[in-house]
Amino acid sequence: NTEIKLFLDRIPSERVVVALDCCYAEATVNRTRSATGNLATLWKPFTDKGRIVLAGAGTGQEAVEAEDLRQGIFTHYLVRGLKGEADDTGDGIVTAGKLWRYLDTNVAARAEQAEGFQAPALLADTGTPIDQFLLSFDADRLEQNLGRVETLMAMRARGDLSAREFDEGRRLLNLANPPGREQQRKEVFIRLADGTTDVETARLALVALATDGEGGAYVEPLPPHLPEQFRNPLRMDFKLVPMGTFQMGSKLEPSELSAMFGGPPDWFHHERPRHLVRITKPFYMSMHEVTVEQFRRFVEATGYRTEAEVGGQSFEEGRTGGYTVLSNGEWGWNETASWRQPGFSQKNDHPVVMVSWNDAQAFCRWLSTKDNRPYRLPTEAEWEYACRSGTSTLFWWGDEPDPNAAQFSSQDQGRRFSFDFSQFGHTGSRTLPIGRMGPNAFGLYDMVGGVWEWCNDYYARDYYSVSPIDDPPGPESGAYKVIRGGSWHNEARHLRSSRRNGYRPSSRHGLIGFRVVSPAH
Repeated sequence: NTEIKLFLDRIPSERVVVALDCCYAEATVNRTRSATGNLATLWKPFTDKGRIVLAGAGTGQEAVEAEDLRQGIFTHYLVRGLKGEADDTGDGIVTAGKLWRYLDTNVAARAEQAEGFQAPALLADTGTPIDQFLLSFDADRLEQNLGRVETLMAMRARGDLSAREFDEGRRLLNLANPPGREQQRKEVFIRLADGTTDVETARLALVALATDGEGGAYVEPLPPHLPEQFRNPLRMDFKLVPMGTFQMGSKLEPSELSAMFGGPPDWFHHERPRHLVRITKPFYMSMHEVTVEQFRRFVEATGYRTEAEVGGQSFEEGRTGGYTVLSNGEWGWNETASWRQPGFSQKNDHPVVMVSWNDAQAFCRWLSTKDNRPYRLPTEAEWEYACRSGTSTLFWWGDEPDPNAAQFSSQDQGRRFSFDFSQFGHTGSRTLPIGRMGPNAFGLYDMVGGVWEWCNDYYARDYYSVSPIDDPPGPESGAYKVIRGGSWHNEARHLRSSRRNGYRPSSRHGLIGFRVVSPAH
């Protein structure tokens, strides 16, 4: 290995890629096999800054040969990758990063066919950006793709395309072999750039592709200038939710939902009609529901007393407390219940409950002052879009009621929702710590099955029939506010992404809490 290092040191280029068609252990420890050697230690002489090493196999592995190829599998795919097959973005360029990903996938798969095991190894200095190493390019494809991107740039300069449309078009043109619907969308931009369709026709085609059939949703790329996540002074973590288009409401008719989950069809009418909604601005949503500890800090800082503690709302005859679990295990009104003692035991990391919509608003106002950035409750459209996270299925994880595919009780014809609570010591009569339900594709936890969550909107059964497409704010007035997400006590029908309900803004319940959003600047 001394000879190899001396050879590399004589190369004047600042960037060097070394491809070794052999097991890396044999190439670096004087032909002595080592099944336990440390890769970083063995390769350190070769991986100065600006160098990348690609080896055909890892420690203790044999390089596999395939008779039909008449050469090693690694070399076969190395050559094919350099000739262009490793170009997974379709921009006509093969970088060291693209080549590595191509080899990692194809060599292992072909070795397995030959009843062997071979996993190519890569090592680079941590400061070496492997996707900035240009190894080969296809001049024709590169020129064609650059020409299309330049056409979109010209259309953007004339004002024919919005910044979002241009960014999305450029992203799609640089994707090689995208999956079904993405490929169709890419073809729309190709036709637009090639002049075979006009802008408005392209827009209609893109809206149709984003919202029809089972696709139902299109999520824009995350804005590169915004952090994907932040933590505020209250140690609340927020995820960036991108812009996008989706079909809001139930994809099934009320009669179908009634047959599937029980109950009269009228229970489901307010989830229809399914309608197109565009979220036109990215926003940050708290990754978890507001916890007992976070709400306590708000109360201690302000002296705030919740509506459960002071009483209110004529419907409840001004009583204190709220509707929750009673000492006998039944559900009813408990005049001494509040967020401090909701009727069941809670710890600091449980979602706060027994807070009204008005209480949640007071928390948001205080947090906005404390952090010097605006916080609010999500709109109903933002909530469903964030919950679905690009899906159009009944639940954000699919059409089956239980993501664990097994844990059902005998209630509700075996359709009662349940995670495997045994691993948490859950008794089925209280909340769980935040984060136990797992994240959806947007990285948001407990969107269903934790507690019902207050939304900013007034509730109306028929609002969907008049809802605007862009950022619907909900009705202008009403007696109820929207709650979403279902809770630890609810059947599967309440945990669907489209499920909605309304509750009086001053009411308190042992199943209702909230999470918050903040605009992305």
